[in-house]
Amino acid sequence: MRVRSAVALLCAFAPAVSGFALAPQLHAAPAANRHSRGVCVTHPTWPSARPSTSLRCAVETSTSRTKEEECDRKKLLPAQARQMLEQLAKEDKWEKNAVVEVLNAMQGEKGTGAMFNSSAILFRRTTRGEIQMLTRGVIKPNTIDLNGDDDMEVLNQAFYATLFSSMALSTVAAVVIPDVPDMPFLRDSVLRFVVTIGIGGLPFAFLGAGLSVPGLLQAALIQVRRLVSEEFRQRLVVHEAGHMLVGYCMGLPVADYSANDPILNACQFFEVDDDIAGRLDHQQVDVMCGISLAGVVAESIKFGDGVGGFADLSQLQGLISRATPRLNDKQQMERVRWGCVSAYTTIKRNEIAFDRLIEAMTAGASVPECIQILEESPRPSEK
Repeated sequence: MRVRSAVALLCAFAPAVSGFALAPQLHAAPAANRHSRGVCVTHPTWPSARPSTSLRCAVETSTSRTKEEECDRKKLLPAQARQMLEQLAKEDKWEKNAVVEVLNAMQGEKGTGAMFNSSAILFRRTTRGEIQMLTRGVIKPNTIDLNGDDDMEVLNQAFYATLFSSMALSTVAAVVIPDVPDMPFLRDSVLRFVVTIGIGGLPFAFLGAGLSVPGLLQAALIQVRRLVSEEFRQRLVVHEAGHMLVGYCMGLPVADYSANDPILNACQFFEVDDDIAGRLDHQQVDVMCGISLAGVVAESIKFGDGVGGFADLSQLQGLISRATPRLNDKQQMERVRWGCVSAYTTIKRNEIAFDRLIEAMTAGASVPECIQILEESPRPSEK
């Protein structure tokens, strides 16, 4: 009887000992995890010699709530994160580690409640038929221009427009410009000849610019399209918004962006952490596939097709070439297809945030302002 009373007294005042004996794995886990799971240790004998189960569960539930409240107090609100990010930019400390530290602080200890780094990177082999099925028919084999056909069509149209315009204008100049007998060096028909030859040589100047300064020619064509097409202006913003949203959800924040610039429209991300030889592992390649294809996928969602993917795919090819172990052609295509599906899933899951981001980028919002808008947008479970 004395031994039995002693054991009962030990169980009453040392429940952690009996709990460890029944479930040793709980002893190795942190105390916060045991409380959050609502573990309630019970003993099969001597019920009157220890506190009741309901009382102990109530105590542990109260402790769990206290832990959750502490996590909530530590959680950084989007408005506070925006202020901290703006302070980093003001103090010229806009670096990846500092920015990511602020963004991670919005998650609290449990990693919940933040959109940043919320998309799981789970690569799976995807066939052409599966792309159309998984994207509900939005992405089809002919939906996305990954060969630069749209850019070539624009160049062809611009060249022929220049050619026919120069022919018409040079003809008009040859007829309209009169002889000028009193001007030095341009007397008689010399002026008419110079103007006619100059206008007629515009197509050759166009070809020369395409060969020597293609970037400048492309920027000029983009500016012309911006001036004459409202849809094209919207496409530029939607394209960059897709890059920013998917990159943010996959844990790679944007360093800067420009969506209404007449010369360059792009999202500039922080550098990916590679090894000393500049190599990327396959998970990093998967992230870059999703981010790179996000712009053209966003266009496909909003406009039914995507025409701005050639430059993104060319840049992605350079990143895939840095993968280790190396990927063969088939594996590269599988990852490009998966990038389309992953980008589509991320955008559709956060469609409200995506629409708000487009509005903010159209208005020229800063990167911290865009981050606040993303984090304050309703989640799918909150709709």
